[in-house]
Amino acid sequence: VAGLAPSDAEEDPRHNELREMRDGLVDAMNKADIDGMLKFCHPKIVYTPQDGTLLEGPQAIRDYSNKMLNGPGHLVDKLTVHPVADRLAVFYGDTTAVASGHSEDEFKLTDGRNFKLKSRWTASVVKEDGKWLITSLHISSNLFDNPILDMLKGAIIKAALGGLALGVILMG
Repeated sequence: VAGLAPSDAEEDPRHNELREMRDGLVDAMNKADIDGMLKFCHPKIVYTPQDGTLLEGPQAIRDYSNKMLNGPGHLVDKLTVHPVADRLAVFYGDTTAVASGHSEDEFKLTDGRNFKLKSRWTASVVKEDGKWLITSLHISSNLFDNPILDMLKGAIIKAALGGLALGVILMG
């Protein structure tokens, strides 16, 4: 991220390692490649997606992803994520880092609706056996201003107008 590090200081090469990990994870997520996603996860990962579900461990993430993307009655037909770090990751010693940022993700639902959801994320990673792994990932969205809430408001207005029209017809 430009402007966050002193211009005369050389950037820590671990940031490029984290960028490579992020790019691999994003590529797997956008292909709905669950195995590809899980190779970036620590065996004890704790993940909270936008719906607030607490997922602990790779199997919980696999089950959740299959339920949302592949299983009977799944809701999401396609998900495209675009995470951007707001600043360089903060390193704690040689093998731990915390990164944070934002994303504007595109959802295509199985009922044909599409929307973009803005969110914030925070990720903690550790380096084990020369590889960076996500230990925790939390993603949240604005509870009071989001496209899902807008869809619900639209449905309520349509229902109210429909009820009003029906009442006028029945009274007339």
